[in-house]
Amino acid sequence: MLKYSKGQDISLNLTLVNNDGNPEDSAVVNWYLYNSVNTLELSGSPIYNAQLGSYIDIINPSSQWNTQEEGIYHIVWEIQNTVEDYPNTVTEELHIHDYDNKLDRILGLVHENMLIDNPVYDKFDNLQSARLRLYSDKDSVGTNNNVIATYTIQADTINAGKFNNWKQVREE
Repeated sequence: MLKYSKGQDISLNLTLVNNDGNPEDSAVVNWYLYNSVNTLELSGSPIYNAQLGSYIDIINPSSQWNTQEEGIYHIVWEIQNTVEDYPNTVTEELHIHDYDNKLDRILGLVHENMLIDNPVYDKFDNLQSARLRLYSDKDSVGTNNNVIATYTIQADTINAGKFNNWKQVREE
């Protein structure tokens, strides 16, 4: 199983080893990438790399697969014209996740690179509402640049220094 972050280059590698221990270097190999409903997303023909003894290729999402989504995919390797008897196809799973965005949000929610503004106070000077913004870097804090997420804070205040509940809801 392969695991990659969304947008990250994906390295494909297929090694075929003959019974004599040497790599199979004369096969005709193609790969096909299918989504979870078996629709072909992408295909390619890897090159043989003698130094690695493998058929290799790289998928660049920004130029080849700009419709990439988080999910589970299948890579089907088609293998032909081998010296020895190999299966015609080999399948492996590819997991694409978006952990980077989620991790940035978690870091922001533990008060890294965040700003609380637009405060509204009640008659006891308790914070009743505000906007909370998370940023990807410290230089962007307080600007409209590199905002990871924006939240609305609301509190049901009852007395000085007291509230019944506190809501922090992400804006879409």
